[in-house]
Formats: sequence, C-alpha cells, structure tokens
Amino acid sequence: MTIATYHSSIIHYIALITIADLRRNALFADVKVAELRRILPTLRKEYYPRSAIICREGEQGSSIYIILSGQVKLSMTENTHTTNLAYLNAGDFFGESAVLTNEPRSVTAEAVIDAEIVLLGQQSFHEFVERDPTIIHNIIRTVDQRIRKKTLGLFHQQPKHSQIVSIYSPKKTPRKTFLAVHLAASLSSQTTQPVIILDMTMNTPDIASILRMEGIQSVGEELTEETLQDFCYQHASGFYLLTLSSELLRTGKISRERIAGILGMLKASYQYVLINTSTEISNNTFEALDLSNTVVLLSPVGEEPPVGMFDHQEIITVYYSPQETARMFTDSTEITPLILPFDQKAEHQFYEQGEMSLFSPDHVVTNTVVNKIARHIANLRIGLALGGMAARGLSHIGVLKVLERNQIQIDMIAASNTGAIIGAMYALGMSAAEIEQAALDAQKYLPLVSFRDFSPLSGGLLSHRRIMKLIAEYIPEKLTFHDLRLPLRIITMTLDVGKEVPLSSGSLLKGIEASIAMPGIFPPVNYDENFLVDGSTINPVPISDLIEMEADILIGVNSFGQLTPSYPPPPENYTNLVGYAENMKMIDIITRSFQNLQYEISTAKAMIADVTIIPDLIGYSWVDFKHARDIIDAGEKAAEQILPELKTVIDNRRLYRRI
Repeated sequence: MTIATYHSSIIHYIALITIADLRRNALFADVKVAELRRILPTLRKEYYPRSAIICREGEQGSSIYIILSGQVKLSMTENTHTTNLAYLNAGDFFGESAVLTNEPRSVTAEAVIDAEIVLLGQQSFHEFVERDPTIIHNIIRTVDQRIRKKTLGLFHQQPKHSQIVSIYSPKKTPRKTFLAVHLAASLSSQTTQPVIILDMTMNTPDIASILRMEGIQSVGEELTEETLQDFCYQHASGFYLLTLSSELLRTGKISRERIAGILGMLKASYQYVLINTSTEISNNTFEALDLSNTVVLLSPVGEEPPVGMFDHQEIITVYYSPQETARMFTDSTEITPLILPFDQKAEHQFYEQGEMSLFSPDHVVTNTVVNKIARHIANLRIGLALGGMAARGLSHIGVLKVLERNQIQIDMIAASNTGAIIGAMYALGMSAAEIEQAALDAQKYLPLVSFRDFSPLSGGLLSHRRIMKLIAEYIPEKLTFHDLRLPLRIITMTLDVGKEVPLSSGSLLKGIEASIAMPGIFPPVNYDENFLVDGSTINPVPISDLIEMEADILIGVNSFGQLTPSYPPPPENYTNLVGYAENMKMIDIITRSFQNLQYEISTAKAMIADVTIIPDLIGYSWVDFKHARDIIDAGEKAAEQILPELKTVIDNRRLYRRI
C-alpha cells in the first residue's frame, strides 16, 4: 500500500457553521454578532485534503476563502519558476483581491494540511459590506500586515515553518517509541523550540505510562482550540505530550479530518510535531504518515526499507539490530547510514524505570545517533570543510579541539590534502586529542620525505611510501568509506582533464593517497581507472561539496595562508630535499608556487561559508612538521576567536531558514 495523495477531490460539507467559527477569523474581527447571523446561511463549507488545489493562479475568482482548520500554501509561478509566498493557518483568509477587483486569481492556493474552508461568495460579500464596512477595514489591515511582513522578508531571514514528523516502523520493535521520545527531547534541547509528541500508538503501555507521567488524559473527538492546551502535558526534559485515545484509534473512530484538524492546531503552537505512529496497519497510521512532512523510517539491518510506500515525504532511514553486530553494512550502497545501536541498558531504563538516556555519558553512541537525526529534522546539520596543505593542515586539529570543547557536533566533512587525513581520522571516531597525539608522535619519523625518496620515474619527484605507511597505522588498508561514523568526501582531481573528483566510497586509504598526491611532487594514484591527484589545486576549501552533501551550517577552515615573507638561504651541509622552510630547492619552489595559487583560490571559495576559520600560519611552511605543536595551537586560537560568530550562526539557524 502506498502513502500517496489521499485524493484530489473536494468534499462539500452540509455542516453547521457557527458564529464562533467566524469570530475566530481575522476577516470578521469586530463584526457585530447580528451581522454574522445574517450572513451564515450564505456560506458554504468545503474540505480540501492535503495537496488539493483550492484555487489556481489565472482563474477567475468569485469567493473569499476563510480557513477554519488546516494549513494552506500560497504560491506564484513566473517563467516556470514557482515561489512560495506564504503559509496560512486557521484564522486567516485569502482570495479577497479577485473578489474586490474582478481580476483573475494572482496566486495558487494548495492545502498543506487537510483544510476546512468556508467560502464567502462575491455577491454576499458586497451585500455584507453595504450593511457593515468593518470587513473592508479588516481586509485593509490584513493586507497591510502581509505587505509589511513581505517587505521585511526581503531584508531579513524567513522563520522556519513548523514540521510534522512521523516515527514509523513496519515491524514491531521497542526502538520506535524509544526513538520518538528521545528525538523529542533532543529537538527540544538542540533547537530550544517548542516540541510535542502526538502519541497515536495503539499498544500498551503508552508514552505517558512509560515516562511515569501521572494524571494524563487521552483525547478523542472532544479536542478544540480552546481545550487543546489542557491535554498537552510537559515532560521534565522540555517536550510536550498529547495522547490520542488508543480505544478510538483501534476502532477507527478518529477520522482523517479530525487528525488533520488536531495537527493543524498543534502546528500553530509547536515548531515540531512528532507522531509516534502505531506499527499496526490501520487507516489512522496511513493518514498520519500521509499528513507528515518527514518520516523517520526504522528498518532492521539487512532489510530493504520500504521507502516506495511514500511519495511526498522526506524519508530519514534509521537502521537497527536486535543485537550488537560487529559489522553491519559491508555491502550497503548507503554512505555512513544512520544505525541506532543495540543499547539494552538504555532501553531497560526507559521501559522499566521511565528514565531517558539522552543526557547520560554512559550512552554516548546512542545519544550521538539520536542527536544526528534531530539535527537532520531541524536543518541544523553542521558541515566542516578542511583545506590545508601538508604541515599547515595540522591546524585543523586545533579547530576540532575547540569544536569538541564547546560541544559543537560535526555531521559531515569535506576535505583535501592533510585535511583528508585528519577528516578521515575524525570521521572514524578518533577524538581531537587522539589525532593530536598521533601528529605529535609522527615527529619521531621526521623528515617524512628525504633524498632517499627521490623517484622521478614514478610520475612525481618523490615517493610517498613512508608517509602512507605511517598513515596506515591509524587508517588500515582494509577500511572503506562505509566504516566511517560521519559522511566524508575526499577531494581529488583527474590528471587528464583537471576535473574535480570527490571520493565517498571505496578504499579510504587509497582516497587519502590520491588527495595528498601533490602534482609533480608525488605520483598520481590509479583509482577506478582514473589517475587522480590532490584536488586542493582546484577546490582547496570544499564548501561547495558540503552544500551538495546537504549541510545546513557551513564551516570552512582555510589553512593555506600566505607565503612566509622571509626566505633566508638553506643551512650548510643541507642534504634533505625537504625538511626546512628555508630550502630553495626544486620541490620547495614548486610547492610554494602551488601554495600561492591555493591561497588565492581558497579565499574566494570560502566566501560562501557561514563561518571561515583562518589560522595565522605566517612563518610556517608546508614542511614544518617539527612545529606541529605551534601549528595546532594556531588553529585552536583562530577557532576560539571565531567561536562567538559561529554560535550566533547556530542560534540564528534554529529559528530561521538558510537563504
């Protein structure tokens, strides 16, 4: 069965429209009750399911539409490009322009959530206005407010629209309710916005019983806007809970129209509405899924998730296993899939004691996955672009230390050259402190390349065999991109046509080898029948790749920097081809030429980032691995300086959409 559009036809109501219905609408504000009674017989109520078109741009209009429940999207199309103008809720009205001017409709109106709408015909409208001009004043006031809001929107960011998110599993599993509750708590904590769970499960115990929330009443048909808050109970972790009667759900006595009405009311008060759906196949389950913007779909490891049953929702697939497994996705086509780990202790505490593990240090892996899903829902996923060549790239470690210290969690990484090495270590689960220690330990192997690595017949002047052997101690050859905990793109370039090739699958170590293969210095790498080299020559700070990866907040780290201003002659008895910044030999000349070009490109590329961190690396060259401690400290200092700006961006994105 497919969760497709419910139907596109309009249901005409022969239903009672009350004075109270009209008085809640902006069109009839301050209108006398006697006048409202006179107009009641002329009104017609209609029901529009989700995705139904209420009116189209260019059509002749003869009615004003008054929204009683649900949500309506207004849009305008110009040259095949459609722009969403506004989202209207219960209490709003639209369509007045066509009635007043006799001109065709200027917008298309579509039901986003099933909507109950009252139609006020053109003739009845004019007769009403002749008796009481108050309605004209209300139209003028509303239009003025919309113009002001639209004008401000040209200069200010637009607030996020509230979302309906269903948590659904086609198979019965205790992970579903566990995830729903922890997601609500995580969203409340990370966004600081109002979050509510609509518990529609038909199983016992319900969420209120699990969390030991005593005195909670479930609701059925009796819920109204006036009584809504009486049934919404706040949990100590910050989110709210509304429980629908399981008996009414089991017997199918809660209609789709009623569910849509409840969701419409909740969207008016809460930024995130999470539906804890029932696993049992029922009309209510399918209706809830159909009315959702997003579905968090739980699927057992090794089974294909039934994404084909959805047609318009964004799907966030979360895999789970009934028991801990060593490696679960060796043949998966997904890159770093979301896997809810087997955490028996956390589930026992939840179901048996009503305790949540979200803020407990004993359940870091579980909490990390839950927080990732929450940031995905809230469009708060942070992407980190690491750009820096050779020793200068060690400054990335200092940046990671600051992010960790301030609990700023990274969701994806795009990196080149040294950034690819550090990004891979971090994506594998190493902490910034562990990566720092690895960098400091590597000093005992200096110089990393020397005269004995001279290999001009290999396609480069030097062999990087010893460098790769050192990297392999932390990133074994058997590892692939699927072994990573975070999505990672490694930036390389094809040697033949100079095209960027971002790597996100296959051998992780081989991808790193290609990314550090500086043209002319190290030999190109044969990767899937393409000869690849370091991609930092064309995309040194890969912010554009983070956008393709759908990151919401973009952090760039530009560690290329300007050239060292002074250049004294090399020391006497100097035998290494590389190893000192003062070296004026061939390899250093080539590298410094690339460095200057990369600095210019990276400065331009990083402009699209929300925040760019630029460590002060004047005085350090690409071979200054002996100064690893100082370079790391430079990255840490730069990150600390930019931290207030980054926190402002994150706080801003909790409320507003990315432009």
